[in-house]
Amino acid sequence: MLKVIVMHYDASSAFSLVLRKAAVMSSALRQQRARQLLDARFERLRADVPLLARPARGWVRSVREALGLSQNDLAQRLGVNQTTVRRLERSELDRAAQLSTLQRAAEALDCDLVYALVPRGSLQGIVEKRLAAQLAEHVAAVHQSMLLGGQAGKPGTRITRTHGGHGEEDGDGAGFVGTRPGRRVGHLHAS
Repeated sequence: MLKVIVMHYDASSAFSLVLRKAAVMSSALRQQRARQLLDARFERLRADVPLLARPARGWVRSVREALGLSQNDLAQRLGVNQTTVRRLERSELDRAAQLSTLQRAAEALDCDLVYALVPRGSLQGIVEKRLAAQLAEHVAAVHQSMLLGGQAGKPGTRITRTHGGHGEEDGDGAGFVGTRPGRRVGHLHAS
């Protein structure tokens, strides 16, 4: 006996699906634009990161001493006792100082506190690398599932990717490895 399943889509559910897809695309475009803007700023900052490395004695102590101030002098400017300044300088070295405390110290030393997370590479590159790894895991899982189901090709079958109609092997013998920046994945097939 043949069973036929008829699915009914009304106009409102189709419209709702289109709206959801548009919202996802809009969000992805906003995220991509945000990455582009931040990457442009980070490109300029990345060269200066070594210059911003904390001095061996810490920023608070180094600036305080360069200004000729004692711990007691800084304590008076902050409205605290000398022991609190000593603890602050120690906590900075231990990477335990709170940003709000460092901000107060910076103001007392007539300085600006600069706080930034500067990626080692471009944000777009980090996202592409993560997506490539996820895609490689997915392809490996599908391939394993096909092997278990007896649907995979003969032994030694290699997964390739196509871009613009041309197959491209990954070259390392490990199967599909993902995309390169600026490349789009087309159809995946076994060869």
